[in-house]
Amino acid sequence: MALKVEVYQKEKVRPSSPTPQTLRNYKLSLLDILVATFYTTIVFFYDSLGGGHDYDELKDSLMKTLSILYPLAGRMKDGSTTIECNDEGADFVRANVTNCDLGEFLRHPKLEDISQLLPLDPNPNAIDPSQPMLAVQLNRFRCGGTAVAFCVWHGLADAGAMVGLFNTLAAINRGEGPINPGGLVVDASAIFRPGNLVRSPLMPFSLKNRGNYSKRFVFGKQDIERLRNDYYHPSEHRHRPSRVKALSAFIWAAVIRAILPANPNLKTHLLTNVVNLRKKLNPPLPSQCLGNISQAVAARWESEADGDGSVTPGFLVGRVAEAINKVTEDYVREMHVEVYVEDRERPV
Repeated sequence: MALKVEVYQKEKVRPSSPTPQTLRNYKLSLLDILVATFYTTIVFFYDSLGGGHDYDELKDSLMKTLSILYPLAGRMKDGSTTIECNDEGADFVRANVTNCDLGEFLRHPKLEDISQLLPLDPNPNAIDPSQPMLAVQLNRFRCGGTAVAFCVWHGLADAGAMVGLFNTLAAINRGEGPINPGGLVVDASAIFRPGNLVRSPLMPFSLKNRGNYSKRFVFGKQDIERLRNDYYHPSEHRHRPSRVKALSAFIWAAVIRAILPANPNLKTHLLTNVVNLRKKLNPPLPSQCLGNISQAVAARWESEADGDGSVTPGFLVGRVAEAINKVTEDYVREMHVEVYVEDRERPV
């Protein structure tokens, strides 16, 4: 049965206080411009036991959050290299799920149903200067449970920045005030200079028409801890592998084992992880500031050099750790040597 979501209200939510003229233009960094032009989506589910969400309180909290993370209330200009912080605001949508309870939905969630909970299409065909940087949809299920869906333009926020957005919004909503309000917007373009690079608005990188290859796997906390313990060998590793490293190795080993019989001529297999660069810089940047301040790194397994017998998570976790751990301050400086050496002492 297809999910029925009925939208009954749409509005713009603007910052609770105007953005100063001195902060009118937010320059995108090289890493921001290079990232794909789509929205990152996340949906938070809440049962009805907590009494649901007060729409007006959530709206008020969002207004205060946009005053702190003011580029999220702006719009693109200058060929997608600058955000004009003009307080145009974020989209805020209210909807009802009329044919399903939250518990029923979560037992077997489908991607096509989840997409109906989103406030906009996360993969636009083109870059529209009028598109919002942030959109939120509050979905109320038949049982009283809610799903709060966010679409954040990836050009402004990687995973670390989204954590900053959600933590700030949640803290304000709880009445605790913002966390580190002065350190959430920085000038990363002074470190990762875009130069003359401009992404054409007519040729965006799009995820449309690429097929759906998603599959859902659920790992419990105890299962993840068991993997971490199983893959930890003190004689080979200084530290117990993190959850990301352990799960990456587990899934990567399964993929290689599945591919090898079907395509034995595929000799090299890569696994890519994204590393947060904020604490790798000198001086470091705030851990949850806006921007795409991250670097993709690849772990490598080769059948001829490593042998088929090495396709085990215990072996591959070392390759994953090696790839992630190589991202140091020196590594970042070498990757961005032309701008980083010059600007490393400049305050941001």
